[in-house]
Amino acid sequence: MFLWSTAVYGPVRSRRLGRSLGLNLLPVARKVCSYDCPYCECGWTRAGSGSGGGMPGAQELAAALEEALRRDPQVDAITLAGNGEPTLHPQLVEILDRVGQLRDRYAPAAKRVLLTNGIRLADPPLAEQVLARTEQIEIKLDAGTEQTFQQVARPTVPWSLARLTALLERLGSRVCVQCCLFGGPISNTSEADLLGMVEILKRARPRLTEIYSIDRAPAHSGLRAAPEACVQLAGMLREAGLEVFSYS
Repeated sequence: MFLWSTAVYGPVRSRRLGRSLGLNLLPVARKVCSYDCPYCECGWTRAGSGSGGGMPGAQELAAALEEALRRDPQVDAITLAGNGEPTLHPQLVEILDRVGQLRDRYAPAAKRVLLTNGIRLADPPLAEQVLARTEQIEIKLDAGTEQTFQQVARPTVPWSLARLTALLERLGSRVCVQCCLFGGPISNTSEADLLGMVEILKRARPRLTEIYSIDRAPAHSGLRAAPEACVQLAGMLREAGLEVFSYS
């Protein structure tokens, strides 16, 4: 299980984001998420699906971020992610405001990036507030059929591929999409899933689709990387005229 042990980490070198300074909005000792993906490097979601308890406050996060930016302001992105789903933080909008203020003061060229499964963005007023405070939002899409989606995302709240698809179609080019492909006892690389993802993305037309496979040890030890499927999906999306970044 891989968990960030601090509120701020990096900067780390990212092929797509450059020097990215990470901001972990979640507890450092446990995962908090509304998904329970078998490929997650943070392990399984146990009693951590809700928001609130044990999360660092907005002031604490801002202080840690300011210290990091004072020490090294040469960053290309400030990425909100961490040990699970960052949008579960109850002070999300306030945190984004503080990140924006610190970015403008110390690293005005840096992008504010949010990694999310998208569930909380299904609330249109919240989505608009978040979109107004970020330069890049990346939403996960790891299945092309409802059956596989329930096996892979294992949402801890009522959620479905149909609702995720509707969200992606509504947000369109205002967001990017991340697809993680893998094989093993649970797999999302079947022809039906790849074709399904292509159809969803053709309708949604995101700004960019990022395709990758598992790199760190997953929660389910039987899973394996699927680089061939990554190449296949990237080719299918490019043929459909979509912008793609593939790690394979």
